[in-house]
Amino acid sequence: MKLSSVSELWRCENCNSGFTQNRVSEEDSIQLYSLGDGWVSDKFHDTKTQKTVDFIDSVIKAPCKILDVGCANGSFLDHVSKKDVSTFGLEYSAANLEQLQVKQHTAYSDWDAIDECFDIITAFDVVEHLYDLASFLTNCYDRLIENGFVILLTGDICSWSAEEAKNKWWYIKHPEHIVFPSRDYFSSLSNFKLVDTIPVYPRKFNPRSRSVFKNIAKLSKAALKNLLQQAYYPLPFMPRDHLIIVLQKK
Repeated sequence: MKLSSVSELWRCENCNSGFTQNRVSEEDSIQLYSLGDGWVSDKFHDTKTQKTVDFIDSVIKAPCKILDVGCANGSFLDHVSKKDVSTFGLEYSAANLEQLQVKQHTAYSDWDAIDECFDIITAFDVVEHLYDLASFLTNCYDRLIENGFVILLTGDICSWSAEEAKNKWWYIKHPEHIVFPSRDYFSSLSNFKLVDTIPVYPRKFNPRSRSVFKNIAKLSKAALKNLLQQAYYPLPFMPRDHLIIVLQKK
């Protein structure tokens, strides 16, 4: 599929959330996410920062039932299954659904197939892909127990890097990432209480990150902004630009 235009970031005047124009159709996106090769993910604790892993480990206690939305091949479910919790995954990719079943995670291909209620619903690096965030949250609400939790991980549209780079923010990955809800958006929800927002890096530092960090004195503001716009590496001297968002069903 050839893209004829690039994303243009718009902001909501009320809550400062971001969303893109010139997006591809939802049908084309679903086809992309349903590819036979699947969306493979590395081990959860190997890719996410220690702060993220520690937070997850602190809030997930057995016994409980967890649904991970957009779970890929189940790396997060593998991680929490060590806690003796019941694990469920929602995933488009047929290849990943097969892997989930092999790993003995209960797997679903769409919301309508789910007839369970959960203590916790998680979605890591998923919200930014959604064409209808309100429907997603309604689906979560309907499948949570009383006072159940939704835990999200997504980019922070109000972070320093987003404000500096604007339309060239590294997290606007055309054509996949199309919506960037703010803290104010989540705090305005009528059916959920915003319990917490925790700034984090999207993933662990890599060797190139450390190399850039050692040469920070040589980076001008213009050079740093150019880095944000062209290629992203989570740098320890930069403010965190992702959020863990914790919502509780009212």
